[in-house]
Amino acid sequence: MNVNIGPFPNVDIIADAHCLPYANNSVDAIYCEAVFEHLHTPVLAAQEICRVLKKGRKAYICTPFLQAYHGYPCHYQNFTLTGHINLFEKAGLKIVSSGTCVGPTYVLRNMIAVFIANYTPFPIRTILRILWAGVSMAIAPLDILLRNKNNSHIMASTTYLLAEKP
Repeated sequence: MNVNIGPFPNVDIIADAHCLPYANNSVDAIYCEAVFEHLHTPVLAAQEICRVLKKGRKAYICTPFLQAYHGYPCHYQNFTLTGHINLFEKAGLKIVSSGTCVGPTYVLRNMIAVFIANYTPFPIRTILRILWAGVSMAIAPLDILLRNKNNSHIMASTTYLLAEKP
């Protein structure tokens, strides 16, 4: 079942992540991507995941760390890998694995593109966007190597964790 806050395509259930419409210990697995930065009280949503997940079952959660503001409907916070792990451990889940899923090269590419789009004067902006698009495409493959390094979380765009309900 696909849960979201609005009636978008492929949404089965409209609900708020702070109060999931499921019974305790009733969900087999959870996949949650790019949600927690948009929640005003992520601690409640992490507790909800733990509440509804069946014992011994897993949740895979991806959350941004270094990303520009993207407010739908709001953007409240991003999480370091340590903060991400801490949030779910405190909610009662055991972390099985964690790391970087979108790496440092994406951060660099995206932040510079956002900077050009928002802070450069119009005549220069168009030229810089074209130049940066070429450089950005050339360095994009570096992320395949960098996101698997032990220290990739230091400058990760997005981190993940695989958590299990004990």
